[in-house]
Amino acid sequence: MKMPGKLRNDSSNSVPSKSGSPEIISDEELVLIPVKDLNKLLKLKRYSKAEINSMKQKRRTLKNRGYAASCRIKKIEQKDELEVKKTAEWSEMEEMQDETRNFKKECDTISLQYEALKKFAIHHKISIPPELDVLEVIYVNTKYGFNPERLREIAIKSGHIYNNLKSASAKLKEFDSYFKIEDIMKKIHYIQVVTDVEFIAAINILENWLQMNKNVRIKLIIVDSITAPIRFAAIEKRAEILNNVLYNLKLLAQRYNLAVVITNEMTTKISSVNEISTVPSFGSSYYHKVNTRIQLCKLSRDVFKAMLIKSASKPFREVSFQLAL
Repeated sequence: MKMPGKLRNDSSNSVPSKSGSPEIISDEELVLIPVKDLNKLLKLKRYSKAEINSMKQKRRTLKNRGYAASCRIKKIEQKDELEVKKTAEWSEMEEMQDETRNFKKECDTISLQYEALKKFAIHHKISIPPELDVLEVIYVNTKYGFNPERLREIAIKSGHIYNNLKSASAKLKEFDSYFKIEDIMKKIHYIQVVTDVEFIAAINILENWLQMNKNVRIKLIIVDSITAPIRFAAIEKRAEILNNVLYNLKLLAQRYNLAVVITNEMTTKISSVNEISTVPSFGSSYYHKVNTRIQLCKLSRDVFKAMLIKSASKPFREVSFQLAL
């Protein structure tokens, strides 16, 4: 009674021979036996084609199960390793955040102490050394043709002009530290952008940069020019980008008590009656966001004219000047 039951239970692990007697091959043997040896065994025992296909199919199934189990184990091991790394990186990041917060508190404390000492000095008429009252500038250049070395040339010529003036007035000697070339260059933070995407990104990160660098006394932001990179944007997006940039710059001016100077190119406009006029690039759509407008034009090779077009406190006026730099 037990023998037939045993044969039925083992039938999945056996392949009957041609004579009808079962040839027992366990699942483990079926998985481990090389393909060549299995083919020889099946050929030697003269199994039918259906029996051979069944045996090979079972071997593939067992192999796939083994691969799947191995992948699951490997995946669990990798997950455990990643969890350990993640925990370590989180701990490291939290430590860095704590250090950053502490450093920021120290910078804020030093800044407050400096401002308090400065007010005390002004109140008691104590002269402040020029090197302690240094202001810095952010220069955002959006033009292809500008060479940063031009800034150094301007700084050098400024030093020459200062030295000439100092020779005529000994009182100017206290400002010597302002006109050291390397010191001048260190106080200019230069940003180069070309496309509209780069321009928007640069303006957006200024807020975070100013917040994280309160010890740097930025009092002037120059954007030269504001419309050059926006030409890369789609026409229907240009006005929106321009207004957003101007809005963000105005917020920076208010929050950090600094001045913002933007430049723009002039372009020629031909009216419907063939009248030619010179107008700012992108027209006058953004004028209401600018407090003061000065228009520059060239009169001759060395002579220029500046016209005060808009001001909240000054009337219209114009002056001619020459560039000495």
